[in-house]
Amino acid sequence: MAETRRERPQKPEDFTRETVIEIEGVRSIGAESAEDIATALNRSGYTNWRGHQWDAEQIMTFLANPEVDHLRRELKLK
Repeated sequence: MAETRRERPQKPEDFTRETVIEIEGVRSIGAESAEDIATALNRSGYTNWRGHQWDAEQIMTFLANPEVDHLRRELKLK
């Protein structure tokens, strides 16, 4: 399956918010592990901040960010 890269937001805080929403979206359809999440994001063409594919370690680092917890609470995501 061919990947399509999507344009990322210009501001880091917008990227973080969008990524939280993307991750929750792939979790809602069954992605559970960091590897599953990275695979799903890569398949959808959703790249990391630098425009590269995600890996499990990057997902774990991203999810460990306190700002991500704050955004999840703000967006009322569990």
